[in-house]
Amino acid sequence: MAINFTPFDRKAVLDQAKFLSMQMNTLLQAFGRGQPLYGGENRQIDITPETLGVLANGLENAVIDRISKVRQYLGNAMEIIDAERAKRKARINKMQEAFDDIVVEEIGDSLFEDITWMGNIIQAELRSLNSILDQIEQKGQFLNYLLNSKPAELIEFITNQNVDVSSLVAEARDNYTT
Repeated sequence: MAINFTPFDRKAVLDQAKFLSMQMNTLLQAFGRGQPLYGGENRQIDITPETLGVLANGLENAVIDRISKVRQYLGNAMEIIDAERAKRKARINKMQEAFDDIVVEEIGDSLFEDITWMGNIIQAELRSLNSILDQIEQKGQFLNYLLNSKPAELIEFITNQNVDVSSLVAEARDNYTT
């Protein structure tokens, strides 16, 4: 895609339109008054339907040429916009990578390694605690048998609390996971 972008000179176009408008106004005034018009080298312009047709064709061509240039300018501008829009995601990714590089350079990989190391230690400790709670629950099955006896159930009824190993272990799991 070859983009030939030349800035659109709005002032030049407006100046040319103003000049053409003044010329057309002068022409119409002279024609309305029946006055002769003079062209280059002070020669009189014969105003006939044919010469007016030539003038109209010349003006039409100039206007069409200007419209064509404006259309080309807008087309070039749209090509640039589309090309830049297509590059947007790549630029964002490049900026994110540059930001990551700056963070790593300023803070260093060691901080990230320390965070990861500490996270791994905490996860290992939680797995260890979970394993200990599993052992407590297994070994507490006999205690559960005793707690489900008639005297223990009477105490639970009087104190209005459920006492068993599973509920104690579940409470401990809830406390270290939150």
